[in-house]
Amino acid sequence: RSYQAPEGKGGCWGSEDNSTAMDDQYCCPCPDGAECEEGTTLSTLRIEEDYFRLSRSTPMVYECKIDGACVGGLNSSDLCAEGYDPEYPLCGVCAADYYASSEGCYPCDASER
Repeated sequence: RSYQAPEGKGGCWGSEDNSTAMDDQYCCPCPDGAECEEGTTLSTLRIEEDYFRLSRSTPMVYECKIDGACVGGLNSSDLCAEGYDPEYPLCGVCAADYYASSEGCYPCDASER
């Protein structure tokens, strides 16, 4: 499992000797919490459920601390479940018009809660 390093970077982030040169492309180890299919690049790393990354330009992937808040995906704006604000790291804050309870984020007008 690996991904291609960004063009012109000459290696993998956070690693001095953890890359392998292949025809002027570098293959970097796939971070935990990411899916690296053949042809994956840094910008196309798909993030697994329960993980988050701050942007498509970083290989740093973090485990979410709130069950069900991080749904995974490609874009950081799509990594949070409904009701969680993707502008905050790890989907750790409820979105506008949602309130926080011990069970998660719920719409402010949710009469069943």
